[in-house]
Amino acid sequence: MADGIAGTPIRQSRTICLSITEEDYEKTVDDCAAFRRWVTLSFKESPELFPKGFTPKFSLKDRRPSEKQKITIRRIQLPDGNAWSGRNNGEKD
Repeated sequence: MADGIAGTPIRQSRTICLSITEEDYEKTVDDCAAFRRWVTLSFKESPELFPKGFTPKFSLKDRRPSEKQKITIRRIQLPDGNAWSGRNNGEKD
């Protein structure tokens, strides 16, 4: 008999990792207007990094600290209701 794994749905990653230095990310993540500009510009420059159906008509949902990565992660919500985390890709200054 299977051990229960076969029927378990695979969790889809809902993180968008974008290019920005850690220093710039820390300045941007706490500024709603700057974060929105950064995500929108990133989408225009590299739409392939974003989920299918992404639109610049997203809203800022919330933010939370990541204990593992020691950074703040901001979440955005798309018009279809799906929420995604946006963060830097780990670039050093």
